[in-house]
Amino acid sequence: MDASRPAETPPSTTAVSYLSASYWCGLVIMTIGVVLPLVYMFLQNKKAFKSVRRD
Repeated sequence: MDASRPAETPPSTTAVSYLSASYWCGLVIMTIGVVLPLVYMFLQNKKAFKSVRRD
């Protein structure tokens, strides 16, 4: 476990440090799984509303 930890962080820090790989991996997974679908739905809704207004 100590080998995967960055050298500059002391071992007495909290369980999730902002520099850890698992934190960034989870952030990327959450971004792809949550934020991107929301943005995609928002853009699709804007397109749909524009096409409805045009008619």
